Amino acid sequence: MQSGILHAKGKDYCTVYSYFFQAFENLRAAGVKGPSANGGKVQDKEGGRGDGDVNVLLTLKLANTYAQTRDVQSMHAVARAHRGRDLKEFGEVLREHRNELQSDPTIPTHLPELYEAFLKGSIKRVLESYSIVKIEYHAE
Repeated sequence: MQSGILHAKGKDYCTVYSYFFQAFENLRAAGVKGPSANGGKVQDKEGGRGDGDVNVLLTLKLANTYAQTRDVQSMHAVARAHRGRDLKEFGEVLREHRNELQSDPTIPTHLPELYEAFLKGSIKRVLESYSIVKIEYHAE
């Protein structure tokens, strides 16, 4: 897990995913059990729409014990907002899951960078259809 955290600082996310998944499998093999919540149901406002690697992880049999926790649900919500490229939803996720996201020692260091990437992406999406851009107009 530490290797994944170190690679996250270097933004090598493919390697991060690999290390975190390996740590997850090793914890499960060692018999570490996660808490259960919500009667075994993952809360998903979008009715189960896929969210890339996060969704793949949550559908694995070995993830069943952890998928119902608020911590995992918060990461799923962040992934959903990221996939939808929705800055407003991202802000709502940060407010709704503030306790889970801020209590982790690693996640809060990456949230400002993710927010900045969201913001830049939103600005690019608004401006990309224009050949001439008047900054004053779009700033309003």
